Order: sequence, then structure tokens, then C-alpha cells
Amino acid sequence: MMLTQKLAMVGHPWLGLRWGLCRGVALLLGVVMMVTIGFCSPSSAQSSPEILWDTYGVPHIHSRDTQGLFYAFGWAQMQSHADLLLRLYGQARGRAAEYWGEDYRDSDVWVRTMGIPERAAEWYTAQNPDFRADLEAFAAGVNAYAQTHGDRIDQAFAQILPVTAIDVLAHQQRVLHFTFVVNPEEVADLALEAGDESARSPVRPLPPPGFLRLPHGAASSRGDLCAHAAKSSGRPQSHHCW
Repeated sequence: MMLTQKLAMVGHPWLGLRWGLCRGVALLLGVVMMVTIGFCSPSSAQSSPEILWDTYGVPHIHSRDTQGLFYAFGWAQMQSHADLLLRLYGQARGRAAEYWGEDYRDSDVWVRTMGIPERAAEWYTAQNPDFRADLEAFAAGVNAYAQTHGDRIDQAFAQILPVTAIDVLAHQQRVLHFTFVVNPEEVADLALEAGDESARSPVRPLPPPGFLRLPHGAASSRGDLCAHAAKSSGRPQSHHCW
């Protein structure tokens, strides 16, 4: 898919009245030319998506269809912060330790325990064909930028390419549902607190239905992570985590 990018001069009041008048004249001439071309051309519709970057680095995307918009948005996301985006997708796969070492082990344990990659695949299948195509277009924009500007990407992060639509859904799920809604740090702390209370109690309470404990040897560095993984709904009940 072809993509056009331009720099839009926005946000410079100090350019002065003279520059403003010049811009006004140029704009007037441009409008006259566009109207003329519009009448003379068989079709004035834009054939490919366009990204206009303002002077603050914000992309403004114009496209005649949603797939072009998603494609350009994926490209723009990579142009703004490619390394960060690829790292987050690697974490959403639950394979960050495989890519970047032991420091990401706890992150992978959390992602795998919550079933994020598997649920992301289910979510992808559940989408209607139009939105699946939009997700695929976004991933295609990400990959196209990486293929065109590979020299701007740290090779440590480039190894996760190509990105898929399922990666996009897994990332959304990990950040929103399993970081902001259910924070792994808080779950681990609750597990430790519950363990201390059980140790002091002469009678151990029975775990609630759906209780899940990591098998021995797969614990986090702060102790066993536990969670009630409601895979069907994708919304774990944090008050059931002991």
C-alpha cells in the first residue's frame, strides 16, 4: 500500500505577519489550483492514505477507507516509537525473556498464567471480517515501516518481526486488562499477605472456587503468583486472588 507523508507547519506564532501573509497568498493559490484540478480530473479522491505531521510530532491521518487509516496509523506508531512498540508486543506474547533475558521472566509468567496469547487468538477469530481486515492493515503498516526503515530500529527488538493482528490484541489485553485493571504487582502482594495470614492462623481456610496457584518451580521471585483466571470472560476477579 502506498503512503504519503508531509510536514504540516503548525504551531509557530513567532513566524510573524509577513510569513503569515505569504502563507495566506500561497493557500489561496493552492485552493484555486485544487478546485481547477478537481473539475478537470476524472476523480479527485485520494488514492492512498496520507500522514500530515505537525510541528509537535502529532500525525494527522487522511484516508478514504478504514483499512488505509489503520495501515497509516501502524506506520505512524512505528515512526514515533518503534523500539517501545516492538518491546511491548514481545511482552504481550509472553516471550520477552526468550528475546531479552531473565529480567523479563516475571512478565512472561504473568502473561502465560493469565492466558493472554491464547485469548488474543480467540478474540481475533471472534471479530467480524471487516474489523479483522482493519487489524491486519495496522499490523501491515507496522511491518512496512520496519521493512522500509530497518536501520532506525534496534536489532534487539527487530527480532520479534513480523507483527501480527493477534499481537495487537494481546498487547491491548495485557496493558488494559492485566496491568491497569488487574496489576500483577498488587496481586503478588496480596498473595504474600494471604500467605502470612494463613501461616498465623491455626485453621487454614479453604480456597475459593477457581483458585489457581502456579506449579512449584514456576513461581515469581516474590513468591507464588495466584489468580482466578476467568478465561471465558477475560476479566479475572482480583478479590479471589490469595
